Amino acid sequence: MSRFSSVESDLHITISQQIIKNADIGDLLKRELPDHLSNLSNNLCSVSELIEIQSFIDLNTNKLKNNVTIGIRLSGGIAMFSKKSGIAIGEIERLLNSGNFEELVCSLAKVTGRQETWFSEGRVFYNERQISNFRRQNLAMLVGCIDNYPSFVELLSQELGRIKTHYVKVLEGANTPHGSRIGRLLEQILGIQAGALDLPQDKFERVLKMIE
Repeated sequence: MSRFSSVESDLHITISQQIIKNADIGDLLKRELPDHLSNLSNNLCSVSELIEIQSFIDLNTNKLKNNVTIGIRLSGGIAMFSKKSGIAIGEIERLLNSGNFEELVCSLAKVTGRQETWFSEGRVFYNERQISNFRRQNLAMLVGCIDNYPSFVELLSQELGRIKTHYVKVLEGANTPHGSRIGRLLEQILGIQAGALDLPQDKFERVLKMIE
């Protein structure tokens, strides 16, 4: 047996065991990577597909940590969450760095309007690079539809104040510490649900169709 096929076999076994142990991961894969999962079941996955599945599993394994991160994004970032919850930024960062995510759930639930049980549910998690790219794609689609765009930008600039230059970074898909705050403000001004700009474009388009 070649080294290549050995690596492929080891990956296949490892991934299959993880899916058996974690039903939530299996459900997420079925929803997000159905073709890959089908190939896995039929022993047809290429090494690149197996690596993609393993990366997906690694990213989505820690539900609580991921959901707390999503909750902070929905709040507009750490600074805005601090302002809305009354918890000092330093304390939020301490809890995040020490892995005490549970201690933030109650406050995040109040700020985001979610039930506390929401934070224990399995859902797809995207890293910051992916989120920045989603915002870029979704805003590119929206910008051409905004009536009187200069007036829109002027209003946005007034609301953003000293961080207004970061709007351009969001448009470009660059990562910025103010990305979540800008995203939530844009959604508020445009009248779309909080977090919509953080979705992949196909899901974002479905959200827009629901409010048309």
